[in-house]
Amino acid sequence: GINAEYGMAGDPYTLIVATNSKGEAVGRAYNDDTKTFNYQKGDLMYREIKLSNNQLTNRVISGSYASPEVERIVLLGIGKHSATLNGKPLTVSYDKSKRVLTIKKPGVTLSSEWTILLE
Repeated sequence: GINAEYGMAGDPYTLIVATNSKGEAVGRAYNDDTKTFNYQKGDLMYREIKLSNNQLTNRVISGSYASPEVERIVLLGIGKHSATLNGKPLTVSYDKSKRVLTIKKPGVTLSSEWTILLE
């Protein structure tokens, strides 16, 4: 499964991706301003985040609410040691004994669509 964590409104997100036995995961993220009923007018963010075929993708389901940046992505149960976004290498750390890949400051938000390739 996939979990999106953040503290206060406007704080950056941490995505935690726990893979299944096939090395895949899927989850959804939702956000709105938490103060008004503007979500009824579409002022919300609803996304699908999926890990499959060594690609972590974020796709729009609905809404256009702007989200804070993703500060890091933690992938659990991963045998890959590097990641790229639009062909550019991302800053990562890898714990081989725990099979955990952490991507630091990938330069993405949940409100935009993106694909990160794992290598």
